[in-house]
Amino acid sequence: TAFSCLPRKLGVVYCFQRPHSIFLTDITDLLTSSNSETKEPSTLYHHLLSTGLKTARSLRCSPDGSRVAFLGQEKGFEEHNGCSELFTAEVTTLISGLASRNSKALYTKVVAQVDAPLVTPAVDRATSAFPGLYCEALPIHCFSSPTTVVLSSQWTSDIVMLTVDLTTGD
Repeated sequence: TAFSCLPRKLGVVYCFQRPHSIFLTDITDLLTSSNSETKEPSTLYHHLLSTGLKTARSLRCSPDGSRVAFLGQEKGFEEHNGCSELFTAEVTTLISGLASRNSKALYTKVVAQVDAPLVTPAVDRATSAFPGLYCEALPIHCFSSPTTVVLSSQWTSDIVMLTVDLTTGD
């Protein structure tokens, strides 16, 4: 995850509503070459994975290495800890995009941002509409299977555990 803003501020650890992005870099040459042949980091190609997003953070890999998931927003935050969106990408798609230096978005939106959560007088979560994802980060080990993510989010006045199928968004 990287961010840019001038003048330089304290970073996303203190305020994750600042614009930030996720980059993909092929470091194979760095890992396989001898010290005398090592490329300088400035000569490596960095691919912007989060093309078109105002914010992108909390990249996590599935246990089998086939997929990644991350939080982000197309519109950006208007307030602290606003509603996030969940995105996913297959690693094979990322590798081919990096190799071809493709600049189009290589990810898929799984859970969209809820602009105006439906406010109901119901206190029971079972009868209230999904308010959106309100979480700072995905858990480090959030994948329960290669296509299912487990995370926590605010729902009414509770912090709840949610599971999301990355193929259907359910």
